[in-house]
Parts: sequence; structure tokens; C-alpha cells
Amino acid sequence: MSYLWALLLRPCVVLGGVIDWPRNLEREEPDLSGGANIINDLNIRMNDCGLFISTSGNYHMALGELMGEFEGELHNVVWTTSRPITLEVLEAKRLVLGNVLIDCVPDVAIGPWSVMEGIREYWEDEPIAFMKNQGNVILVRKGSNIKDIWDMDDIATSDISEPGSYRNYRDSMYNMAKAQKGAFKARRLVDRVYRNRCSWGPIMHRGIPQSLINGECEAGLMFYHLALYTVRHFPDAFDFIPLGGTKDNPDPVKGNKVSTLYIVPLNDSEVARRLIDAYMSDRFTQILNSHGILRP
Repeated sequence: MSYLWALLLRPCVVLGGVIDWPRNLEREEPDLSGGANIINDLNIRMNDCGLFISTSGNYHMALGELMGEFEGELHNVVWTTSRPITLEVLEAKRLVLGNVLIDCVPDVAIGPWSVMEGIREYWEDEPIAFMKNQGNVILVRKGSNIKDIWDMDDIATSDISEPGSYRNYRDSMYNMAKAQKGAFKARRLVDRVYRNRCSWGPIMHRGIPQSLINGECEAGLMFYHLALYTVRHFPDAFDFIPLGGTKDNPDPVKGNKVSTLYIVPLNDSEVARRLIDAYMSDRFTQILNSHGILRP
């Protein structure tokens, strides 16, 4: 039923029920993507990485744009835009996705302060704050009647394997509701909404829109810049409701958490230093701002 809804309204290209997101690479033939074949028919064993970046994935659209300009003559460049997995990769000294095996350790790590604390023993230098978001908004399917958090009866949210974003969305909802109507009504709202939560896997910036397209939930909290990216690419499928300010000029209300990300080198290589310089450059400021992201 939910797939029929998606096909009838044609909100975006759906491959086997999965949203066909924009890519960082041009589409060329032969192309193995699509349908049931996500990545299992691509087999890679890599043990010589020219640059390996392990990062929180919520600003993936800005990172993809930066890397398109930065890569240059580098070979075997790898970056992950999933949940923060830096500690696991550092301990395992490898990363697996489907049949792709990366036998390398990260040169640079990016994430919230909680991630930085967890990898403190690996720091080559002090972490630098390089971006902050503009709080959360409500992502909905186009045409939804939801106007604010009080209209929500369910929530498409992060998988609990992403504790940072999961807590951010849950606590933001509670704290916004508490500031507006008090602790009792805030608890009742969160209990009602999270009793009916749905999740479509551990990468929340893909999973939350997927849950909405599938009809599993009606709404989800999402970082402003992620909702902006989703609506820009699929304007006929999605919309978002600001939680403070406007769609063009967000001003998060009290309780709507604003988060900061940090970058830290994990070795003293030239490529790690070059990447950090690129992250702190005026050019990256322009890229971040174009996607609704600010400097701290």
C-alpha cells in the first residue's frame, strides 16, 4: 500500500521501494546500482588508502561537494557518512560494507564532542569546532496536516544504534514541549509519539525519509539542513515545518537543540593537515552556508 502511494504520486525515483538519493559521482554505464542490488555484487579489498575520513554523516551533502574539489591527485580516498563509527574502526582497523572491505584506519575523525571524548587517546592534536546546525524541524510527506510537534502521533526517528541523534530528537521534543506546556504534557507527548516510533535502519538521514515514503510514520524530527536537502531534491514528496523561525531563516525555539561538530587529526600526515585546512577554509564556509549549516 505504501509503495503504491509512492508510485501513484511519483514523489521521487524509487528503486525497489528504496529512495534513489543523489550521488556524489556522475551516473555512468555500466552501473550496478538499483533494485535489490545495493552493494553485494561489488567486491573490493582495499589496504592502501590515500586518505580515510571517518565522520558523522549528517552534513554529507557539504562534504561531498568539498571532496569533489579536494581529492586532486590523491588515490584510494575513502570517507564514511554514516553514524559515527570512528572508535569501532580504530579498534578493528577495518571497515566492512556489504562485500567491500577497507583494511585501513582513519586519518581524520569528525563528530560531536561525545565522539571526540571516546577517541581521546588517538588524538594527534586538539579537536577544532568547525560547524553547527540550526536545530531540528519536522519532516513530513507533502500535503501533511501536521503543523507542530503537538500534532504528531508517531515519529520516524534514528535507530537506537545511533544514540547521539536518537537522544537529540527525543530530548529536543521533550524540552520544546516542556518550555511550551510544562513537564507533564511534555512527558505525555513524548510517550505517545515514541510508543509509535518507526526506524528504517541505522543511517538516520536516509532512514527517516524512507520511513515516511513507506507510510510507516507520518512525521519525523530532523536536522534543519538534512530536511532542507531532502526537500530540495524531492520537492513533490516532502515538506518540513520549522520549529522556530521560518524555512529560509530558522531560529530554533527554546529546547530545540543546536549541535556542533569537531574535526581532529589522528596522525601527523600531510594529507590530514591539508584536509583540516580545507575544512577551515573560506570555501568550505560558503559550501556549508549554501546547505543551511553555520560556523560555530
